[in-house]
Parts: sequence; C-alpha cells; structure tokens
Amino acid sequence: MIYGCQVWGQTNNNYVERIAILQNNALRIMSFSGFRDPTSSLYKKYKILKFNDYVTMQNCLLIHDFLNNKLPISFENYFNTTDDLYSFKIKTR
Repeated sequence: MIYGCQVWGQTNNNYVERIAILQNNALRIMSFSGFRDPTSSLYKKYKILKFNDYVTMQNCLLIHDFLNNKLPISFENYFNTTDDLYSFKIKTR
C-alpha cells in the first residue's frame, strides 16, 4: 500500500477513496471488528496512519529532504521555491 503512495495520493479521488476503503476493511479484519464498525478508534489503538495522512506525511518528508539537499541530483529542478518566483527585497531601516 505504501509503495508509490505519493503517486497514488495525487490521482483521482475515486482511487484514493478505494484504497482508504480497502485499508479500513483490512483493519477491521485484523482487529476482528464488525463490517460496519467505525475505524477511527482502531487507527488510534493500533497506531496506524490513514492512507491520506500517510501520503501527506510522505509529501512533507520529500519537501524536507528537498530543502535540505538530501535528494538525488535528478530532483534539483523538480520544485520551485518562492525565491525563484518572486524577486522582492525587504526594506530595512
């Protein structure tokens, strides 16, 4: 499920919703819960991130690595920073 999650997370919401439903069903099966039991408490109990939260975390980690120059050289021009887009200077007294 986590392989390629950053790509899946950027796709159509129908696909992301299907993955989230599969994750919920798997969690219910692993915890021997009923088919219609809510899953929010199960995620907390087993300390598991929901798929959408995992995608967000991976995106944040990617940006962190980019800003700290920890990505391969092929990612050098992958993102634009605000410094690249705007050229204004802050006036100081």
